[in-house]
Amino acid sequence: METNNKSVKQQSLKKITVVIINNTSEIISTGNGFFIEKWNGKNWLKAKSAPNRMFTSIGYDIKPGGSKAFETDVNEYYPNLSKGRYRISKSFFYDKDIPVTREEEHLIYKEFVIE
Repeated sequence: METNNKSVKQQSLKKITVVIINNTSEIISTGNGFFIEKWNGKNWLKAKSAPNRMFTSIGYDIKPGGSKAFETDVNEYYPNLSKGRYRISKSFFYDKDIPVTREEEHLIYKEFVIE
């Protein structure tokens, strides 16, 4: 997974673009949802999200060798991110695993820094 932001100024973090690249030999599926976690020096902790945060439930298939870009308004879902080291996480699963159980859901992460 890639992002367009490796390091950003605190006041400039509004939108972030995440690109998922399928480097497997199978179709993978993902959606619009994501989580942001902050590094506290020892562990990754979920960042405080906006109350009643919801994502539109849309599924996207990404073919082997393909990619999908997601642009999201970070402030809409996480309005109070302070300076620090963060990572955005998205889940995906292999189409062959439908119906999907929690054990078949995979997480991918990409770090970024707010200065």
